[in-house]
Amino acid sequence: MSTQRILIVDDDPAVLLTLAASVGRLNPAYVVDTCESGAEALAYLENHRYVLLLTDYSMPGMSGIDLVRIVREQSPDTRIIMMTAYGSDGLRDQAATLQLDAFVDKPFTVKQIREIISRTMAKTTGAPHILVIEDNTDLRRLYSNALARAGYRVSETGVLAEAHQLLDENRFAVLLCDIHMGTKQSTDMVREKRAKLTADGTRVVLITGEPWYGNIVKESGADLLLEKPVAPDTLVGLVGRLVTSPDL
Repeated sequence: MSTQRILIVDDDPAVLLTLAASVGRLNPAYVVDTCESGAEALAYLENHRYVLLLTDYSMPGMSGIDLVRIVREQSPDTRIIMMTAYGSDGLRDQAATLQLDAFVDKPFTVKQIREIISRTMAKTTGAPHILVIEDNTDLRRLYSNALARAGYRVSETGVLAEAHQLLDENRFAVLLCDIHMGTKQSTDMVREKRAKLTADGTRVVLITGEPWYGNIVKESGADLLLEKPVAPDTLVGLVGRLVTSPDL
């Protein structure tokens, strides 16, 4: 098993200790280095290639933002997660230029950070890419977290306009799509994108709490109709069958 190096930067030694232990248990292939400043991080980066940088936003001397800018120039393929105690709303405005992969607000739980890291690390592999479209935030996170923990690369949205853009810009192995999205139905989008979905080999699963929508599956060109509530294990198992077999 080839190793994957992860660098964690935070000026709080207690945070570093907790994160290093938690991240190291995610995967035996992970090699975790820690440091307490941006300057020290740059020294590490000169000697090693890191697949993931997890850095605090506010640190004495070099800030996390300054560190990210340098890393983006030196190692554009490195995934980056920013930690901040000041909220991420302001940082999101800089996401495009900084090319951050994720944000996490302090204080966070070990479970939260492990899930974010798992999703981010899945992007570094050839894992099948899954798109989750669900306007219920709790359900969307439930589905996405379960799939990310299973090793899939997951994109998610609760807005159909964003789903259209994601489908235009990416190839997905599986599309998990709630039928009712506010006042609109996602089946209209599935019909509109049918040619691209077919060309990409995307399997489409419609999700609904109203089982009488069965006829929509065939008419829209979707592969399956999944009735709510959907257990995470059931969802992961279904996705596994969809990405490995042409037939269910």
